[in-house]
Amino acid sequence: MDSCSNATSKTHWNVCASDYARKTYNPIVDTMLRQMSTKPECDKSMINVSEGDPTKFGNLLPPSCVQENISNILKDTNAISNSPPGGYQFAREAVAKYSSIPGELEISWKNVYVTSGCSSAIEIAVRALANPHDNILIPFPGFTFYEVIAKHRDIEARKYQLLPEKSWQINLDHLESLIDERTKLLIIINPSNPCGSVFSKDHLQDIVNVAEKYHIPILADEVYEYLVFSGNQFNPLGAISKNVPVLTCSGLAKRFNVPGWRCGWLIIHDRNGILAKEVVPGIETLMNDSYLCCSVIQSLLPQLLLETTEDYFAKAKSIIKNNANLLYNELSKIDGVEPKMATAAIYMMVGVDIDKFNAIDSDETLALFLIKDQAIKVMPCSALGYPNYIRIVLTPPSEIMAEICQRLTEFFLHYRKA
Repeated sequence: MDSCSNATSKTHWNVCASDYARKTYNPIVDTMLRQMSTKPECDKSMINVSEGDPTKFGNLLPPSCVQENISNILKDTNAISNSPPGGYQFAREAVAKYSSIPGELEISWKNVYVTSGCSSAIEIAVRALANPHDNILIPFPGFTFYEVIAKHRDIEARKYQLLPEKSWQINLDHLESLIDERTKLLIIINPSNPCGSVFSKDHLQDIVNVAEKYHIPILADEVYEYLVFSGNQFNPLGAISKNVPVLTCSGLAKRFNVPGWRCGWLIIHDRNGILAKEVVPGIETLMNDSYLCCSVIQSLLPQLLLETTEDYFAKAKSIIKNNANLLYNELSKIDGVEPKMATAAIYMMVGVDIDKFNAIDSDETLALFLIKDQAIKVMPCSALGYPNYIRIVLTPPSEIMAEICQRLTEFFLHYRKA
């Protein structure tokens, strides 16, 4: 019998974790713990390009209006009071105006819910639409958080293929093959974590067509919205879909470089009222379940979202794009290493032909050897279920990215088979 099974009487202390807690597992955490316990065996300073936090190197800072206005905001009683479920109306109005596209996508503040980070918006959407033993469709490779929240709710996360040879487009035939009567939600991450890609408008329309064919709502994870390099374009799914309900999740973390603020939002795009009867009331009920964003941050939203200039965003995109070009050009010179050029977000996926290198039997081993030999931390994509790739964050200052390229080149040439 399970030692944690209920009994009619107890003779000693036996306090156990809930099933919910025991089912909660994120493989990235295990990877990070292994890396933390691995120490460099060289005299080089550590460079960590494994974590998707754009602020780690200190070169990507919040907009100046944050520092200029935060002391005044603290004098506002709204900043020290509990906001209503869904957020203050002025904060929801700011998100609606920021996310609208004149003449193409008009958003009412009533369809906006301000949450404690983008992850909370995602969790609310999944909870509102899927029951135990239902399934949701998630990209592979993709953001592991979706598997985490599905598993502990007994929801099956079915993985559809992204095609690296086609700039990480979705394999639509494979996507369709996964759909059945218990499929409740199609998750689209665009721009992509971890792939550093962005879908074309035509490809997004093809995705919407599949969802419409099978009457499946879409969750659009767009936290990297507009963080695309010149020559590419971001198109919000809410503007493309005419008949399929779209629940858009986004937030401040990546574009405004404030991940620690935990400010996100959920926007309902439902032109035909498909979600109005049950799902929207369900979301509003779930918003009572401790998903609120900090009131101080909500009070800053109107200025932050509506007054930040394009120059601020252009500077960040220039740093990331230049780093992507440098990393791609340098790693492309190494036999057995195949970087996939990033076009958006803050990551580059790098394929490694393990058979061409001595002593390295997996991307996880490679990542640990990189720490020991070169004091570099990268994300082995086995943690994402996608072996023989590593993910590298593109946000360091240019001089640090140049150092990363030099160390990676030295590392791969050292282990290269003759």
